Amino acid sequence: MNWDALGATGETVAAAAVVFSLVYLAIQIRNQNAASRSAAMHDISVGCRAASEAFTDGELADIFVKANDNFNSLSESEALRWSAWDISCIRRGI
Repeated sequence: MNWDALGATGETVAAAAVVFSLVYLAIQIRNQNAASRSAAMHDISVGCRAASEAFTDGELADIFVKANDNFNSLSESEALRWSAWDISCIRRGI
């Protein structure tokens, strides 16, 4: 075997290794994207559940309805409670 044939064989093996590593990297990126998407959906689900559970308290549900009709009609304590709930939703990213 001469040096030219040996060099060509080495280049072929190197090219195959590069292609294999690119395919492997593409598979890993796809798996990471799927995991990230799943985690984001879980976070959204937890946030929505927490927000809807807050309305099981009848008083907060009444404040919500009253605030949607006319926010200025809320008493100071109702406005404070509504604002605290609203800020907690914003901080949680709901």
